[in-house]
Amino acid sequence: RRTRRIDAGSWFEAGERFVVLGDAGSGKSMLLRVIALDLLDEGGAFPELAARWADRLPIYLPFPRWAAE
Repeated sequence: RRTRRIDAGSWFEAGERFVVLGDAGSGKSMLLRVIALDLLDEGGAFPELAARWADRLPIYLPFPRWAAE
């Protein structure tokens, strides 16, 4: 399996769909939460994110709660 690392700005501009893979506790949910909150913030930390995705409404669903039930 090949791993490729790129900076977050390039990743946000790269395409329409993304896959975030990682072991339990590696920060997948936290990354998605940060992205959703940044899109809702007018002065967000990631201008590339806003430029690419500002016309979309982020919805954050905490999946661990669903898996526990």
